[in-house]
Amino acid sequence: AREAAVATDDLADANRRVLRQVYHKGHEHLHAVITLCIVTLFVGSQVGLWYWKRYHARSYKRVTLLGIWLLPFAFSVLFRFYRMLVLWAAFTVCTARVVYLSTRRPLDTRTPRRVYRFFLAVYRVSHTVALTGYTLLVVEFIGIQALFPLVEYITYYGVLLIFYGLYFGVLDRDFAELCTDHMANTMGYAKDKHTLPSRALGATNSCAICTQPLRAAR
Repeated sequence: AREAAVATDDLADANRRVLRQVYHKGHEHLHAVITLCIVTLFVGSQVGLWYWKRYHARSYKRVTLLGIWLLPFAFSVLFRFYRMLVLWAAFTVCTARVVYLSTRRPLDTRTPRRVYRFFLAVYRVSHTVALTGYTLLVVEFIGIQALFPLVEYITYYGVLLIFYGLYFGVLDRDFAELCTDHMANTMGYAKDKHTLPSRALGATNSCAICTQPLRAAR
């Protein structure tokens, strides 16, 4: 009975191979065309992104920032990653407040300091979180994980911390550039590439906001 079952399985495998060969007979040209289309699409997309970034940097930054900001949120909602949703919502609320302040006209004299402090704090936290995750992975790779009671969670939390650190660090950098552009345009020191700035610093030791001379802190 066992030999008969083995023979039946071999016959079924042989039939599947024959059917596969019959089905794919004459499709070699189609496979080559599909491969060529995929390679062309990949190369063309890279060239298009390079051209877009080089000649339309502002729109490129805005669109990529929107994608980086919203796509993880959509995937988190789809797969119910509640921890990511909480962190994303907290970061979005705080950043929205800072972006709102940086786009006001007239610009408050305290806004640049607040913007700088906020994004610097987020950068430091993101850097620390990513470095902690990298350290956990190094501990896993060199074999010191046996000294810890939760051995099986070291790699998981290491990768998780690296992801959070890099993701929010990139968002922090892009939003900082966005706020900086808005504040520079509001103060008149930077305009579009087709227009000239409306203001210029008269001295190197003057404030860019109120134009008053800078004084040493006491």
